[in-house]
Amino acid sequence: TQQLQWGAGTAMDQTADATNVAGAIYKVTLTGLTASTQFSYKVVSGADTSTASTFHTAPDHAEPFRFVAYGDNRTDATAHASVIAGVAAKTPDFVINTGDLSDTGNYVQFMQIESPVISNTPIFPTPGNHDGSGTAYTQGLDRPLWYSYKWANAFFIGNSVRDAVSQA
Repeated sequence: TQQLQWGAGTAMDQTADATNVAGAIYKVTLTGLTASTQFSYKVVSGADTSTASTFHTAPDHAEPFRFVAYGDNRTDATAHASVIAGVAAKTPDFVINTGDLSDTGNYVQFMQIESPVISNTPIFPTPGNHDGSGTAYTQGLDRPLWYSYKWANAFFIGNSVRDAVSQA
């Protein structure tokens, strides 16, 4: 059984069953979450249960927010971990990764390094030209190659130009 136990505040009084995306990648979609609210959660995978974490939903009106943007972290794990340590210390409301998350389309190392931040901070990635075919990216990060989102009164667009650039 793969599921998410979650709830508003510190309560974890709700469950959502996970859907297998590919291999060991599972997905849970939560809908109807209240804006500007902290939620707690833990992941249950068979007999294993993660430690509890939290996330905060986006505000639906104008209010100050902080975000961090970075990218091209694909080839230097030590530098990537250093950047993530700095990001974690700043406690942003969300992070934007501008692409080249992985050199081979294998996101295991990326997820391991990023876990101190993305376990409780939304990430909005956009694939770069080194992120493989896009299948691993869209399955592992559950983002299309092009998308938009609103945070408070700001509008953001994630736009991969990888397929638009000639490879000749």
